[in-house]
Amino acid sequence: VLENLLGMDPPPAPDDVPDLEDTAPPAAGASLRDRLELHRDSPTCSSCHALMDPIGFALEHYDGTGAWRETDDGEAIDAAGVLVTGEAFSDGESFRRILVENKADAFVRCLSEKLMIYALGRGPIAEDRCFFEAVERAALKGEYRFSAILKALIHSDSFQRIGSDAASIEE
Repeated sequence: VLENLLGMDPPPAPDDVPDLEDTAPPAAGASLRDRLELHRDSPTCSSCHALMDPIGFALEHYDGTGAWRETDDGEAIDAAGVLVTGEAFSDGESFRRILVENKADAFVRCLSEKLMIYALGRGPIAEDRCFFEAVERAALKGEYRFSAILKALIHSDSFQRIGSDAASIEE
């Protein structure tokens, strides 16, 4: 979640971290949130999970295919959380506002990098620095609409030269 939304690498897990199921036996009918809270009780686990879990909770209404759901295993979903930076949210919409108001640069950079990898078939290189700056300006100007970010990608030199880059590589 950290890597795909904010472009942050999670800290490496210590070697002795137990599996979620091995941390503590969950009570019958315990939700994923309940099981993660038991897992976070361990100081070894809490340092990483404090970064990741709240973001996952904000997105919990979406299943693995992106479909909306109200329940998980018959239990109502609680999408509230508090980020490690102290920002609290009650649902996915209030989490989105936090992203836009406080983490937009990191989100736009991460999204534009993922789009670039998909569109160009390669990761970013030093020459792409201007591309990322242009995308950030376009996103801000376009009120962080996806269409503004996508247009900036399409109009970038890197995207416009896809065919010529391939030809020069083959030579």
